[in-house]
Amino acid sequence: MRTLLMCLLIVPTTAFAQYKCTINGKTQYSDQPCAANARYVGALEDSVSERARIDAELLRRKDKVQRNNIDRRDDQAFQSQQRALEQQVAAEQAHQAAAERDRARRCSNLSNEMKWNQRGVARYQDFGWQRSLTQEEQDLKRNREAYERECR
Repeated sequence: MRTLLMCLLIVPTTAFAQYKCTINGKTQYSDQPCAANARYVGALEDSVSERARIDAELLRRKDKVQRNNIDRRDDQAFQSQQRALEQQVAAEQAHQAAAERDRARRCSNLSNEMKWNQRGVARYQDFGWQRSLTQEEQDLKRNREAYERECR
């Protein structure tokens, strides 16, 4: 028990050392300046040298620059993909609009052809031309089927 109490009393005193001195090539820590070259280090200063701190800071900044470059490159790639997708959508919409216009034009043409076929059927019935009448009726039937298939 005494040993434990002694350890507890000795350990905290070394924790309060705030000055670093080099005497005869040996480094010592003290709570008071121990030599003319004593340097204040603070109670919680770690043993990392100033050069190591600078190197760590340079490495941290370099990593930050690299992360920023990667983020910027990723953003540019994303924006490029967005533009490509928008162009693809616009091209698809233009293609669909053109297809709809073509379909409307074909339906209009089929409707006109059916009207001409109906007039031809009536004309050939009046003249009694059976061969031409049969041909005109077949054309009318074909046009009606095409109109029903494409336009309805």
